[in-house]
Amino acid sequence: MFGKRLGMNTKHYTILAQTPFFHVLGYIAAMLASLNFGSTMILPSPTFSVTDSSEAIKREKCTMLVGTPTMYVDLCNYVNNLSAEERLLHQSPEFALSGGSLCLPELFRKMKDTFSCKRVVSVYGLTEITAVTFQSTAQDSEFLMTSTVGKVSDHLEAKVVDEEGVTVPLGTPGELWMRSFNTMTGYWEDEEATDRMFTKDKWLKTGDKFILMEDGYGQVVGRMKDMIIRGGENISPKEVEEYLITHPDILDAQVVGVTSERLGEEVACSLRLKPGAHLTEQQARDFCKGKIAYFKIPKYVEVVEVYPTTGSGKVQKFKIREAMEKKLGINK
Repeated sequence: MFGKRLGMNTKHYTILAQTPFFHVLGYIAAMLASLNFGSTMILPSPTFSVTDSSEAIKREKCTMLVGTPTMYVDLCNYVNNLSAEERLLHQSPEFALSGGSLCLPELFRKMKDTFSCKRVVSVYGLTEITAVTFQSTAQDSEFLMTSTVGKVSDHLEAKVVDEEGVTVPLGTPGELWMRSFNTMTGYWEDEEATDRMFTKDKWLKTGDKFILMEDGYGQVVGRMKDMIIRGGENISPKEVEEYLITHPDILDAQVVGVTSERLGEEVACSLRLKPGAHLTEQQARDFCKGKIAYFKIPKYVEVVEVYPTTGSGKVQKFKIREAMEKKLGINK
């Protein structure tokens, strides 16, 4: 069903598999989909390498890309700094698939412009429920592709609940819970972690703040634990990140909450800049003034070369938070 929704059963695709196979995006969206539909799978490197991915696209004329948002940020930046002649050699992808973490609309547009692909789609899933649970279809509008993670899969149940576990109305943010025949039975030899993950009636708690629409499409707002609470105000890191990356010098942005004795938490951001760019803390804050609510403007700003990531390419926000608190001398 995953591949059919994307139209992989209608033609042959050459897939650039940038994610590892120990990650669900790699073994479902790349390996199993290739085996199921007879696609060609290209493995550019043992671990993600922007130069190897670029070379593979040119050499193998890849028509489908699979990767995480972090990989696409680096790949787009690399390709856009090549000569015009070299950039033209990256025009073979027909669509790109993103998963593993939130993909901001600005990145979707950048990916379409960089590779001239017709579609950029996002998928949502967890290893615990056998990978893909929400995904776009080949017929979805650009708005649905860039603003949602697609429609709920046919084989599972999904609902959004409040802090008490009570189902909230459609269109209301809360924690996403899911249930399906292919949900895991539990974590190996870890009954305590398993009990935390499931309700008594076998709903799996994802820990993601989510909005479920009437038509079955979903939108990830962020991780429940990533929500910043500053002086009683709830702040979504995603909202601040979406605005920050519209700055012409900012390549990527990660927003976290750091401990504040007075307000509980303060907003902090870690920025990656485009090559040759320079941006001060005050310039970053000034860019936000009058555009987002005053309490959402980052108090602390840092510029880094790279973010800490997992082996599958997910940015580890907790490590960014820990590093910033250490730098600021914050003791919890």
